[in-house]
Amino acid sequence: MLTLVAPEYALDSTLSPANDLYSLGCLLYAVHLGGSPPFKTHNSMQGLRECVERELVTGRWKGGAKWAGASADLKDLLGKLVTRSPQTRISLASLASHPYFSSLAISTLNFLDPTNFASKSREEKATFLKGLLRVLPGFSEKLRRRKLLPGLLDEVRRDRAIPDDTD
Repeated sequence: MLTLVAPEYALDSTLSPANDLYSLGCLLYAVHLGGSPPFKTHNSMQGLRECVERELVTGRWKGGAKWAGASADLKDLLGKLVTRSPQTRISLASLASHPYFSSLAISTLNFLDPTNFASKSREEKATFLKGLLRVLPGFSEKLRRRKLLPGLLDEVRRDRAIPDDTD
């Protein structure tokens, strides 16, 4: 799928770990800003070249209502991942320390991870759930439906407030 392939790999045959960082940026874009990568190449090299020249280099891909509604940390990270040149891309070593990964939304997802959430005390869970309403608007509808809601329902089932369908 050429829409996720780093331009330096597809156009210049340059292979490096930075290629994966570009792909990660495209995936993050798709998850947070509309369900598809920032460029539509129609799986053609010519389409990729045109997108690189017309949108990536000029920065036109950073637009629209969804981009305007994204958090500053997400915009900054995407701007450092989805670049034409691997030299201007954020490094793998500094990726984890980017503010996006310590944002409230990411902390919420990490807290809800089944391996973490089940081990939390009832007090920690209650405090978390009280604050959840404040951060919900920061999540896309897709993330709320596919990640948050199933995690919360699993926890409710564990507490036996709702019987599991498989019982």
